[in-house]
Amino acid sequence: MKPTIKQQLSLFSLVLMMNSAALAQSIDYIGLEELFGEPVTAIATGKPLRVSDAPLPVEIISHKEIARSGAMDIPQLLRRVAGVDVSRNFKGQVDVNIRGYNQPLSNRLLVLINGRQVYIDSLGFTFWNALPIQMTEIKQIEIVKGPNTSLLGFNAASGAINIITFDPLSIDLDALELRAGTQSHEEGSGLVTMQLVDNMALRLSAGSLKSDGFERDVYDVSVTDEDAIDKTNGNLTWAYRPFDGFGLEAEVGYADQVVDAMFASGGNGIMDLESKHYRLAASYDLDTLGLISANIYRNQSEFFIDFRKFNSTFNPTSPIENELDVFQVNTLKPLGADHNIRLGLELRENSLQGVAIGTEEGRFNNKILSANAMWDWQINDKLQLTNAVRYDDWETSRDGGIPLSDTKLNIELEDYQRSESDVSYNSSLVYKLNSQASTRISIGKGLHIPSLAELSRSFLPAPVVENYGNPFLETEENTTIELGFNYRFSDNKTQLALSIFQEKLKNFIGQTVVPPGPSNPRADITFENLGETEAVGFESTLKGSWGEAIQWNLNYSYISLDDNADQDAGRDILFDTNTPKHKFNAHMAYTVDKWMIDADLHYVHEIEYQSAVINFSNPLVKEKVDSYVTLNLNVSYQLFEHTLVSLHGYNLIDDHQERPSFLVGTSAAGGEELQRAFFLTLRYQPVD
Repeated sequence: MKPTIKQQLSLFSLVLMMNSAALAQSIDYIGLEELFGEPVTAIATGKPLRVSDAPLPVEIISHKEIARSGAMDIPQLLRRVAGVDVSRNFKGQVDVNIRGYNQPLSNRLLVLINGRQVYIDSLGFTFWNALPIQMTEIKQIEIVKGPNTSLLGFNAASGAINIITFDPLSIDLDALELRAGTQSHEEGSGLVTMQLVDNMALRLSAGSLKSDGFERDVYDVSVTDEDAIDKTNGNLTWAYRPFDGFGLEAEVGYADQVVDAMFASGGNGIMDLESKHYRLAASYDLDTLGLISANIYRNQSEFFIDFRKFNSTFNPTSPIENELDVFQVNTLKPLGADHNIRLGLELRENSLQGVAIGTEEGRFNNKILSANAMWDWQINDKLQLTNAVRYDDWETSRDGGIPLSDTKLNIELEDYQRSESDVSYNSSLVYKLNSQASTRISIGKGLHIPSLAELSRSFLPAPVVENYGNPFLETEENTTIELGFNYRFSDNKTQLALSIFQEKLKNFIGQTVVPPGPSNPRADITFENLGETEAVGFESTLKGSWGEAIQWNLNYSYISLDDNADQDAGRDILFDTNTPKHKFNAHMAYTVDKWMIDADLHYVHEIEYQSAVINFSNPLVKEKVDSYVTLNLNVSYQLFEHTLVSLHGYNLIDDHQERPSFLVGTSAAGGEELQRAFFLTLRYQPVD
């Protein structure tokens, strides 16, 4: 029998107390999902909630779906979710954003692994193939749509992707995966868990991948498709919970990748990234003060770009080094049975250094001090109100000169000494119509504080180009109002989710190009606030199961953008034509005896891609990208207990492009034509 609403509320309160010392990994998501018949999340308020009860539009990809999919990376799975925009530029490079405004090196999305941001702060984007994580260790992926900076954290301007791994203390997991395929694809990953003593465990995971890209018929014949991806990564996690009410977790990880990539300027190059991270998290139930949690981590990265594979006239850039230190502390306190209060402080110290910002000793610093507060009020059995606010105070400084001349922007060293403050907020009201249906209305303002490169970059990729940041940039603001509806059919297996939203992006930041002329000897590549843009959208998802053998999911999303960008040469970026209005996704999984079949189908409507590029005769390129349909199919057979062999086919219908090819100067640039790929995988993973 399905629990009543009061029973659910009581149980969730009990779960919250039982997990008061737990870190995000240790919540029993799997058990709660089996109990309530739908995924459970704690990302919004800190307490476990059914997805349909969450004050945010949340969707979840479970570990079972990940295992069945055969997906080659996380973005391939994210494409299944309504409202998520995925554009694969090269086999190893993907851009992901939520609800439009997707662009090369998209930087409006917060991506977390167990509470640590994993996008590279120097440019603010995510190298999806460089994450120090294996697909076999992911418990669930949470996709949060819309601006939720105040609830979720820094840079959740369009949404957030929260990746949660299995808790080494709860699940003694060992796994091994070997994969080979077309395009000379060779991949291997594994993880081992060790229970050291009572309440202490260690998990080590590592992986490597090397693959060629797709054949480049649209490119100059001198460009090779060999060695398009080469990566290694590893992660070590230690967890210790000596007594009820106290927990510790430490983590160290490493990633190194070299991939073919497309940049915001339209050009192509090889991007070489090496990153390290260190994290320590603790939580302690102080009873009267509530659950106190602290999260401290450091992200270090170094990358450089080499253009010579695609255009021999451009020299490699000098290495760009980035260090980010983050200290977060929160307290979550239940006040009676109906209220939860969360208060938090965050300090971020971020720096970019090296020749890429002017001189060998040059350094650009950005320090952000933030305070946030959340109030979650269960007004009665039917009504829940969640309010949150965040205050960010940020300041920048720069050491070292700025070797710029004849630039369009008149920049002095003192212009980098800035001090600004911004406020973001979220408010959501969830009303339960009955035990099967609920509706939600929410408003929010999310922030994208300019990235370090947008503010400070200053290097010369070629003698005829000056490439620099803009210290005068204002913070992007994304304000959204949304109405949502969730319904569970009487069979308790079929669910419907609907959302309609309107969002307004103010001061949006885009890369601009000004060609050379009599008064401008070198072309200018910089960033500017380009005006305002608005969007209205609709998303619908219908999913369920037939018996125990078949799971299915259908979703459709529509978005229409209306730009009001500045119309100067090189600045007419026009997101409205870059964003596909219609997207349709279908997914079905079938399990019988020792066989598993998993298929996903995607339709994406045509776009007219527009971008500012390094093209001196015309700094704005416009190319049509036709509508396309992608079919992925995975067939698995259980050889032994916990051991599967799988054949996976990617993009089985037609070759297509998701970013167009075009000419920049005398060389072809833009995205790659995506073709069919096949992979054979052997996987050992003793988790059902």
